[in-house]
Amino acid sequence: MWDPGITVLESDDPTTQETPWHRHEEGQVFLIERGLMTTDAGQGRWVMLPGRLGWVPPGVLHMGIGHGPVLAVELLIAPRHCARLPVEPRVYVCSVFLGALFNRIRETVADPDRTGHLLAVLLDELANARPEPLYLPMFQDPRLVRLARALLLDPGKRCDVAAWAAEAGMSRRTLARHVLAETGLTFGQWRNLARLLASLERLGAGESVTTVAFEVGYESVSAFIAGFRGHFGVTPGKYYRG
Repeated sequence: MWDPGITVLESDDPTTQETPWHRHEEGQVFLIERGLMTTDAGQGRWVMLPGRLGWVPPGVLHMGIGHGPVLAVELLIAPRHCARLPVEPRVYVCSVFLGALFNRIRETVADPDRTGHLLAVLLDELANARPEPLYLPMFQDPRLVRLARALLLDPGKRCDVAAWAAEAGMSRRTLARHVLAETGLTFGQWRNLARLLASLERLGAGESVTTVAFEVGYESVSAFIAGFRGHFGVTPGKYYRG
């Protein structure tokens, strides 16, 4: 018999809400219905937008930040049912089918057997779903961790690679080697990805594309739109309308 457990989380506080580092015995599948969240889980940072399903595996240490009012519905799933799902957090588009299935589970929670059948379908769908590119790999080297924090706090800061390397206490060549070894990305690729994910937070808060483009460090609005389309496949406007 399944016993998923369901919790509804809602915040109407317009300020940023931070959940301290913690872990759960269960796996978590949650639907973001309103607002925007970011989740840090050691290996990286994930951005959770409205209309997305998030996944956090059992036992993974993580923390969350809610950017403004957030409404999320969470399913807690016993570890024995999570074997086919990824061992790292993921974000998925919540299709019409997945959304209907998720909400049906909410409605049938009083009937564990029925809920179990529906949840099995949901987990099968997630096991075969393609995650969204909303993930920023993070570092283990303390020097790079400090650098990443500084860049995430001010993604628009105009420093070249040599300046960032000096801030980390490394040579430019050492910085490049360590970033590539830990993330599989060049420093420029990592920084650009960090800027794009930071742009999602600002766009989700209602800032204009023009304002966001310069806030996250792009030289022009057209360059920002091109970079956004290159990573997400659509322009910022179409992404949010979708």
